[in-house]
Amino acid sequence: MQFLEKLNLLSQCTKLPSEEEILSVCENVREALENESESYRPRIDEGITGGLLDFTSEEKPVIVVPDIHARPELIYNLLSFTLPCGKKTIDALMQKEIFVICVGDIMHSEGRARQRWSQSYFNYIEKIYDGTSMIEEMTESLSAFIAVMETKLAFPSSFHCLKGNHENIMNETDGGNYAFRKYAEEGIMVKKFMETVYPAAVLNAVSNIEHLLPVAAAFTNAFVSHAEPCRALSRSEIINAPLNPKTVYYLTWTRNDEAEEGSAEKMLMEFCPDFTSKRQGVCVGGHRPVKEKYALRQNGLYVQIHNPYEQNVALIMPGENFDPEKSIYNIQNTQNL
Repeated sequence: MQFLEKLNLLSQCTKLPSEEEILSVCENVREALENESESYRPRIDEGITGGLLDFTSEEKPVIVVPDIHARPELIYNLLSFTLPCGKKTIDALMQKEIFVICVGDIMHSEGRARQRWSQSYFNYIEKIYDGTSMIEEMTESLSAFIAVMETKLAFPSSFHCLKGNHENIMNETDGGNYAFRKYAEEGIMVKKFMETVYPAAVLNAVSNIEHLLPVAAAFTNAFVSHAEPCRALSRSEIINAPLNPKTVYYLTWTRNDEAEEGSAEKMLMEFCPDFTSKRQGVCVGGHRPVKEKYALRQNGLYVQIHNPYEQNVALIMPGENFDPEKSIYNIQNTQNL
């Protein structure tokens, strides 16, 4: 299949995407995000695209993809994978039989490339912003970005990516964003690389896409955000998230044990109709790494699924309680679910 072949090439990360390639995909995605149907993405009064994806009127399976962190092969493996119904994910997307929600953090390889970040940092302090190690890092990061965005364009109403705390290529501290560092000075190092290698239009185009991403998605029995909801938020607050930095922070930056007690249950009661009638529902996110397949918080109502050394995804079936022991799968191999 031609589209899968394209994703496979991106997953091999053989070269940096060109200026033209990045600008083209950003322009197309900008148009798609700004014109998403109000049937599932309500607008703010000012006409701005809102922060909520609302699919609570549709009974479809949902695949939740945790933090991507510069792994374009994660998207290729996901679309190549065979689902319980016997179809590959890509075929189910084509027929609009499933939703896929990525929780964000597309760029920054983090711990798996710790040594590469160290070498890049040594170059950075010598004012070498585009050394070999940083080129390798950004080839993976930008390839992952294009893989996600090309898939969004291919399946605009069924495939979505939320904003994570790493969706901040400007390394700004504003609008719910915070300048980022972890294994090195990743935030400023990425910005300096982009300014060195590409014209300003490329950096601005990627940043514009980041600001257009939704911050949460609601389904009949699931609420998905990048991070654990720091406190209970109303539907109006999430729709208006682009105008409220605190809401963005509450859904993208929450540390373990920072969330208010009961926030997950309140979110499910607010958004998920099955939770109020059948007590079926779960909040799912990534952000904080887990050592095994998952970690449970808030009496099991919030499930973290981001293991950075595995390629795990969660499959949530409508009308069923989510069992993390049975419904989280490693898609790195090609065996059927």
